[in-house]
Order: sequence, then structure tokens, then C-alpha cells
Amino acid sequence: MYPSWSPDGRRIAFASDLINPFQLLEIFVMDADGQNVQRLTNRRGGSDWGPVWSPDGQQIAFTRLEGSGNIYVMDADGRNLRQLTWGGWEASWSPDGRRIAFTSNRDGSQDIYVMEIDGGNIQRLTDHLEFDFEPAWSPNGRQIAFVSNRADGKSPKQRSEIYVMDADGRNVRRLTYTQSLNNNPLWSPDGKQIIFASNRDGKYDIYIMDANGENIRKIPVDLGRDDVWKIQPVWVDPSVSLSVSPAEKQPTTWGRIKSVAR
Repeated sequence: MYPSWSPDGRRIAFASDLINPFQLLEIFVMDADGQNVQRLTNRRGGSDWGPVWSPDGQQIAFTRLEGSGNIYVMDADGRNLRQLTWGGWEASWSPDGRRIAFTSNRDGSQDIYVMEIDGGNIQRLTDHLEFDFEPAWSPNGRQIAFVSNRADGKSPKQRSEIYVMDADGRNVRRLTYTQSLNNNPLWSPDGKQIIFASNRDGKYDIYIMDANGENIRKIPVDLGRDDVWKIQPVWVDPSVSLSVSPAEKQPTTWGRIKSVAR
């Protein structure tokens, strides 16, 4: 689960129960062709998930479940492990590598926060009674896309919409308008588009929209009616040489690796 390309396109970090089937998730890394699988974390309780590479490829941040979620960071080889938060999950590196956005309920509601990469200077970006989650930085670092169910006060399992805000939490704008689940937003490498998962047509598919929420179109990959949380689309930067996805084909969705032409 939770695959994450290294910035140079040569490796993929992911979470797996490979060592303890159907039990604990741990963080692994492998070459982009699936070879040379290496285990980076070793849990004796709880699970590690959601690995994300630092922009320079030297570090990996992830969430460790131990009671509640906490964000940790380690070197890309698994060494030098350190804890950044008490309460936090869904880490997202800023493009300049200086900050990490994350989700937390530390102040009573589930909101988006940002911190420096040593865990200091934590700032709350959203302040809402409903759920805000899944932050994703724009490539220029000026905006953060996120998911919220604030539209109608229902739980995120009933309805969720995609929003975007300035990196300081100001100027919140809603991008999707449905009565369904819209999740896992991620910016294209040029910052002009956002890819996300949605069940707006009754089953889960991948969608792409312009960064302002216009021109929404579906990539009909027919992912069935399963849980939207299992659908994790990612962008492949065409400027990076990859061994499993031709450069001219962009969105990649995971499970069995599958590329879809633009």
C-alpha cells in the first residue's frame, strides 16, 4: 500500500505486511522494476504506513500507529529514525524540503497543519468542526490541496470534496461539487492539473481536473465499488526515466501497476 516514487524515479517506497501477513504494515523500498526489495522499519506493535520521500530523496517521512498516529522521518536507508509529532498522519513534504504538511486532531477537530522538518514551529492551517485531511503541496509550494467533508457536515465516509488553499491557510476554495466521495488529490508535475479518485458515477474511477477545478474528465479504469481509501493515484513525471512506465503515459494507479495514456 501507499507507493511513493523517489524523486529520481529509481525507487519506490511502500507499506506492506510482507513480513507479518494480515498483521503489521512496515515500510519497504524497492527498485522501480520491483527488484531489490528492502525492509526499512521493524515494528513490534502498531503499523507504519504512508511513506513520502523528501524532495532531495535523502529522507522518508511516514506515519507510525502507536495508539494514535505519529509522524516519523528516517534516512532513505532506514537509519537515523526520529519522531516529529505527537499526534499526526498523512505527511506531505513541501517542494523546497523545508516543511511538512500533515493531518492531526491535536486541537479537538481534524485539521491540516504544517511544521518544519525537525518537528518545530507547528502551525494550524485549517480550523473547522468537520474533517480536513489528505494535504498535498502544489509543485511551486504556494498552495495545498486537501479533502474535507465540511460541505454538509456528514462524515467523510458519506461525502468528501476537494479544496485548495494558499500555503498559509488563507483563501480556501472548493474545487469539486458532488454528493459522493472525492479523495487522494495530487498535483501534476507542472502544477496545472490535479488527479484524484471519485465514485461520483457509482463506481470508483480516476479523474483529472484543472487546478482551478474546471474541465473535470474521467480516466475510465473501472476500479469497482471497493473502498475509495484503497485507491491511490500518483503522477509520474515524464522528465524522469522510469523502467515500469513509458514517459509519454502519465497517471499511474496502484495495486497492479497500470499506466493510462493522457
